[in-house]
Amino acid sequence: MASRIPQAVHEETLVYIKENYTVIDGLLSRNDGYIGSLNKDGHRQFKIRLNDNSRMTVVSHHVAWFLHHGVWPTLEVDHKDRNKANNSKDNLRGASSSLNSLNKNRKMDLPPGVKLKKGRYEAYMWIHGKQTYLGSSKYMLEAAQIYRRMHLELYGEDVFEMLDCSRWDMRGDSEI
Repeated sequence: MASRIPQAVHEETLVYIKENYTVIDGLLSRNDGYIGSLNKDGHRQFKIRLNDNSRMTVVSHHVAWFLHHGVWPTLEVDHKDRNKANNSKDNLRGASSSLNSLNKNRKMDLPPGVKLKKGRYEAYMWIHGKQTYLGSSKYMLEAAQIYRRMHLELYGEDVFEMLDCSRWDMRGDSEI
């Protein structure tokens, strides 16, 4: 799988983007028209002509991030609400690959990183390309907290604050 981390962009290209593009209602626009076509991942993409007349393909959420924050993204850009067309400032966040993959559409009957096996809740995490067993409990929330602590330790992100985990009360163990 190709990396979703944005490729570097030359300063002249950033100036061109800033002068010619805007975000209106979460959609990227140029000259009052929305631009881009859907790529295989469902993100809008388009080509920008560079100074040497070559073209570079960019995805609209990377351009929108730049327009909102004034810097080209260095992390993956995640859509908080999972709507790939919504590039509003409040909906975009820089994210590790781990967080971005957790925020994909998935079954929401269990918290992130938790599986139910043989009547026990097991915590797993992908570490260095391998699914790693973290521990288990007879209680779903305890297994979720195992995952939460490891995610915070490895990535510095409290996954339950960043994702919408309101369906589970994660306050039971706030000493992480």
